[in-house]
Amino acid sequence: MIFILVPVHNRLVHVKPFVEDLARQRGAPEFRLVVIDAGSTDGTREFLRSFATGQREQPLDLDIVEGHGDWWWSRSIQMGIDRVLPHLSTTDKVMIINDDVSLDPTYLQRIAELSDDHPDALITSCLVATDDATGVPFHFGVSIDQERLRFVDVVPAATDGRDMLLHSDVASGRGTLFPASAIRGGVRPRVRQLPHYLADYDMGLQARALGYTIIGRSDIYVTTDEVQGNARRFKNQFQYRTRQESPGRLLTWWNFWTSPTLGMGRMTVLGRACRHMVRRGA
Repeated sequence: MIFILVPVHNRLVHVKPFVEDLARQRGAPEFRLVVIDAGSTDGTREFLRSFATGQREQPLDLDIVEGHGDWWWSRSIQMGIDRVLPHLSTTDKVMIINDDVSLDPTYLQRIAELSDDHPDALITSCLVATDDATGVPFHFGVSIDQERLRFVDVVPAATDGRDMLLHSDVASGRGTLFPASAIRGGVRPRVRQLPHYLADYDMGLQARALGYTIIGRSDIYVTTDEVQGNARRFKNQFQYRTRQESPGRLLTWWNFWTSPTLGMGRMTVLGRACRHMVRRGA
């Protein structure tokens, strides 16, 4: 069984095509869609209930966790894990995925098969741009540059080798499959320190600390916008650096890089940040 955790909040325009993509999956293992609805008021819950009970050959196995608008990503995922944890067997898997991605009909089949072949790995998805007809991913994974405190895109040796494994330092919230043993072993979002952005990356680091690797493959992908929406919302740098929903929030950056899992310590992070700023200003 794959438990698919999807946090949503007033994004019915994304939820509809996403759920329809799931209903069209072929050859996939049994799965349950667990939607964590953080207080939507746009008809999301009503749509989900009507879709689940609609006339189809195979009804959608759906569970809705009803929440509040202040849950953000991390609290939503935490509540989803709490919902499925009592039902997790050793052979189950937990997928964390956002609602603003599109899936081809064999996505779940391929990612589950790769997970079966690599039981001690998280399987993370490559990203294909919505407006790119070639189907070649623009994103294959992320490496962490601890010296410069930055993320570096993984560049594969070749983009046409479908059997080539791509190794990543972190896992993406846009489609990562966790073995049940990682979740049962304590991998969780850090709700207070990382309420929204970078919590998915941090969960990958927690899994690595437990001995798991993070891999992907170029034919296991989701389709999404190349530029994420929240990066375009803010009118000035103050908002961009302080708002909780911003990918550039300084407190989030600080909490991630000073994470005990990375093990650098606050003074090391501060020193490296200062050196990097001096170099950039030179």
